[in-house]
Amino acid sequence: MAKAILGRKLGMTQIFTEEGQVVPVTVVESGNNVVVQNKTVENDGYNAVQLGFGAIKEYKVSKPMKGHFAKANVAPVKYIREMRLADASTYNVGDVIGVDIFAAGELVDVTGTSKGKGLAADVAGGLAVSGTLRLDVGAAPPPTVEGALTFAAVLGGYFT
Repeated sequence: MAKAILGRKLGMTQIFTEEGQVVPVTVVESGNNVVVQNKTVENDGYNAVQLGFGAIKEYKVSKPMKGHFAKANVAPVKYIREMRLADASTYNVGDVIGVDIFAAGELVDVTGTSKGKGLAADVAGGLAVSGTLRLDVGAAPPPTVEGALTFAAVLGGYFT
């Protein structure tokens, strides 16, 4: 039987083995996952289990999702993901799945989504952009402005 649960990464740490070696580990919070829906080949065209994780206040849930949770007779959850499993029929709607399905030291496959840090092309490329002027690193600075201590299009850094 395939095993699948949802969790949230809390961070990284390290543990020491009995031999004194350092092993880096990822700390993942994973409480009880609840089966929200069971998808079958007859109804949906494929086998899957819809798992929910993370408590959420009821007023933050949309009306369509409230109906979805009411139909399954489960408490609202923040995250819902589908896991395609060949033996999805072994799970029933409302079943609670915890981390106890894994044995100690068992290797697992983890899939995650990056937080994303946005586009940092100007910083990474070392470019200073001001209005229509684009000053590449290593290029000559623009002419000075009368009475100024720095160049016209540069915010400090070039002194006359």
